[in-house]
Amino acid sequence: QQYINSYKLGIFLIGTILLSLFIYIAFSKDVLISILIRRTFILPAQIFDLYFSYFTQHNFNFLSRYTHYFFYTPYESSSSHIIGSTFFLPNTHANSGVISDAYANFGIAGVIFFSIFLCLILIFLNFVNSKLNNKLTPLFGGIAISLTNSGLLGVFVYQIFPAIFIFFIFYLLSKGTNK
Repeated sequence: QQYINSYKLGIFLIGTILLSLFIYIAFSKDVLISILIRRTFILPAQIFDLYFSYFTQHNFNFLSRYTHYFFYTPYESSSSHIIGSTFFLPNTHANSGVISDAYANFGIAGVIFFSIFLCLILIFLNFVNSKLNNKLTPLFGGIAISLTNSGLLGVFVYQIFPAIFIFFIFYLLSKGTNK
């Protein structure tokens, strides 16, 4: 069964890429190619390189988006804002993902710590989802996808914490109906 689903996914992806190429060749429109290929594969790698290059030559960010109110930090804005404003347009945010954000904040140590923290979060979310018979898979799937485009702390504060709150609501409701 899993082999068949993987096979269908592969056929779907190849078909989508071929459709994108056909639309580009026939109508000179690169919308699908831009969304599917460029935004999925090329742009994140390019932005990751910008993060790495910039924060290798400058001070790390030390979560200044959250901590500059309490401690001295070299910047007063998020890593995504620094990279976006430096390499693209003023007041632009260039999100890249959990690894780039970890490197921008704490260097290699941040990558190691954030990776371990991410693993623990994903293990916890998987445990929670399994206890609810996979009812929250779409919600947790969305969180997993957003981790490819955002920093870990932002995803935790704005998505994972609310998801845990929703889990407890579902859990309490399921306990109330099982009596």
